[in-house]
Amino acid sequence: MPADPSSSFSSTATTTTSVPFTATASAASSAAASVWGSAWTADFSPAQILQLQIIQRTTAGAGLLAAIAMYAHHTASPRRRRSAANTLFLAASLADLLYNLMELLGDLSLRGPIASEALCYAQGFLITFSINATVTWPLAIGVQCLLIVCFPSAVAKRMDRFHYLYHVVNWSLPLVAATISFNLDAIKGAGPAYDDNNLYCWIAKSYKE
Repeated sequence: MPADPSSSFSSTATTTTSVPFTATASAASSAAASVWGSAWTADFSPAQILQLQIIQRTTAGAGLLAAIAMYAHHTASPRRRRSAANTLFLAASLADLLYNLMELLGDLSLRGPIASEALCYAQGFLITFSINATVTWPLAIGVQCLLIVCFPSAVAKRMDRFHYLYHVVNWSLPLVAATISFNLDAIKGAGPAYDDNNLYCWIAKSYKE
């Protein structure tokens, strides 16, 4: 495996797996795969890692197209753009869009002409942020559907007034998680927070054990 571009990157690499995203689906399973993937890919050969990277970018590309299509659909008409409830789906598609962009970037943050420590940290931060947002926004949509079924008249009257609270909660929680991961070195002092995970730059192995 090629050497890392920065001395702060660990020479021993672990691997995480990639889960395809189509709109808001599979967010929870993707989070679990990212956490536990390195355990079962640790013994993979370079050729097998390459195969995983091909699968990663293929599925991320499909997920990116799905997120763009969903965003385009919900912004195609003025009526949909003005709908407060519609903003939940728009936010979910934006979270998926960001996650899949980071997946497409893959290990280019670690190897190649654009590799740098700054890009590695940016990718690790944005992966943590977006992967949590792809969980919180579908949860918000589910809560909203429940409220519509149980309290249809009250929701219809108050959604336009209070829908911004969904944005406060569902963007803030991922931001807090990403900020904590970004500062793991200052919090626990076990080395750089983000490091080579073969498929992309993410939380270093020293913080997963």
